[in-house]
Amino acid sequence: MDERLTKLLQVALDPRCTDGERIAALNAAARAADAVTLAATLATPKRLPQGFALAMEQQLELLEARITEQDQELSAANAEIARLKAQRSLAPEDGIDLNTVMQLTGLSRATLYRRMAAAQFPLPCGSAGRLKLWERSEISNWNNHRATT
Repeated sequence: MDERLTKLLQVALDPRCTDGERIAALNAAARAADAVTLAATLATPKRLPQGFALAMEQQLELLEARITEQDQELSAANAEIARLKAQRSLAPEDGIDLNTVMQLTGLSRATLYRRMAAAQFPLPCGSAGRLKLWERSEISNWNNHRATT
């Protein structure tokens, strides 16, 4: 592995190579070795010019920053998923079913689903098997808002 990595880096440093070949060699080196190995290879004072080693260190720092940022985004997304799942979990006795929603609102099933698709009606907050459930307070708030407008 170290020998292959060294050869890839030699190609990347060879002034006779085209820019495309250099980029391909750098990409192959990045794929062939993890960041620690690549950093260790670059840190050894073999045959790498100072400018190249600094550029690779900067690239490694940039990659580490991107990984950290993606980890934070993933953590935030997982927290949001957990929050939404907790919000959506209703026991059957805590929610009202579609037929009750239709009775309370006076709207047909098709009208309710059209309004949900257009974000003009609250979405179900949970389910009990195949039964969709709405929070009674959301439906009454929606009815009150509709009555005042």
